[in-house]
Amino acid sequence: MTEQSKKLSQRRPGGMLGHVRAEQPVMIAGIRSCGELPAPARFVIAGVLLAVSIFLAARFGLVTVIASGYRMLAYAMLAIYVVPLMTLGVWQFRKARRG
Repeated sequence: MTEQSKKLSQRRPGGMLGHVRAEQPVMIAGIRSCGELPAPARFVIAGVLLAVSIFLAARFGLVTVIASGYRMLAYAMLAIYVVPLMTLGVWQFRKARRG
């Protein structure tokens, strides 16, 4: 793991996976004398990994599953938070108009 990856992992633990994946081909090839992976190479590797993951997600229907999950979360949010808030708001509004 390079110093740059260590610094980024300390700031953003979730961002570590992308850097590990970007450096993995260099580690597998055993190229240790080249030092840090250049920024353009990191950009290309990250772009290719992103494109492949999007293609796989679309191919296996993961996008549809995620979309339906977010739809269910939206309905739950409406049922648990918005509907009670609106009914209490209308009730208090009517109560204030009468009194």
